[in-house]
Amino acid sequence: VETVCDAWRRVLSQETPSVRGAVRFVIRQEEIIPKVEQLLEIQDIYKACGKPADIDLGYYFATSDEVSAVRTSGIQVAYPDLSRINAHGDHHNVHIFGEGVYTSDAFSNIAMRSKQVAMSVIRLKGKVGTVRVVQPENRMFVKLDNVSEDTEFDTLLGNSTIPSHTFTPGNCPNDQVVLKTAQQCLPLIQFPTAMVRNPNHAVLLRRLHDTLNGIISTVLNAGV
Repeated sequence: VETVCDAWRRVLSQETPSVRGAVRFVIRQEEIIPKVEQLLEIQDIYKACGKPADIDLGYYFATSDEVSAVRTSGIQVAYPDLSRINAHGDHHNVHIFGEGVYTSDAFSNIAMRSKQVAMSVIRLKGKVGTVRVVQPENRMFVKLDNVSEDTEFDTLLGNSTIPSHTFTPGNCPNDQVVLKTAQQCLPLIQFPTAMVRNPNHAVLLRRLHDTLNGIISTVLNAGV
């Protein structure tokens, strides 16, 4: 935690007071340690089961009203609301891949621009399956790719912005990385999504992402 704090202050040291005030920890620093320990316990379980156990950095998006709930109760599992899909298949911001915690690989997520706050989150994906959106004749359903229906996944990867395509980690960022439980992620730092549209701020966010991801790889993935 101290390493993250030092890196965060170093990256922001040359920024204006308004930027430094906008980019801040989601929860109190003393609350982070037990939550990281819990995440590492799950990581040990995944390793013992032969599952992938790398921890990485992703992004969770929230409205201003939802941020307070995240601070007090953590990120909660979302449930699908397929009734919001209109006749033309407009399914942005709909939890179409089932219940879970919807995160993204990138902070510049098109599908989540209706949210006011982005949070960098430490994620433990475990066993991953890929999903695709299929939209025949203005209807939409979700299919798992090349797997049996009884396969147990800890995370589903998909992309909700362009129907009828399959996305895998090798060819583009996933705008939907759906963790099946809330215990698989920990919110770390928050910032307004409006910063993404400012080129200078976007550069800052990329520097912060690369710095935090480097710390995660060195510290939390040791021995994985």
